[in-house]
Amino acid sequence: MTDFGTDLSLVDDLEPTMREVSGTELLGQALFRRLTTPRGMLLDDPDYGTDVREFVSWGALPTKLAAIPALVRAELLKDERVEAATVSTAVAGGAVRLNISIDTGDGPFPLVVDVTQAGAVLLGSTT
Repeated sequence: MTDFGTDLSLVDDLEPTMREVSGTELLGQALFRRLTTPRGMLLDDPDYGTDVREFVSWGALPTKLAAIPALVRAELLKDERVEAATVSTAVAGGAVRLNISIDTGDGPFPLVVDVTQAGAVLLGSTT
């Protein structure tokens, strides 16, 4: 089993309980932050991030919606802990659901992200 270390739980902000996470939960949170950080926001890594919240503004443009899985997959593969990523989308009522399977070499684990005009929500990141 790969050791991803331990850190404080941080999805959108630190949890008040200062709960620690490890394993796929830690990696899932890191990948979620990667998908909600606008490119260029990190001074030491200008190629980090793809803000999936922008996808909602694309409306129902079929060509743009078809590009989402490849954009998300390319961003996830930038994390050295990710060996493979499979991404599919479901679009309904102005929202985009990203159904992601991450493989770290220890087997796949799911990552589910809902993106609406209100923002992005990490729905799941553990096996």
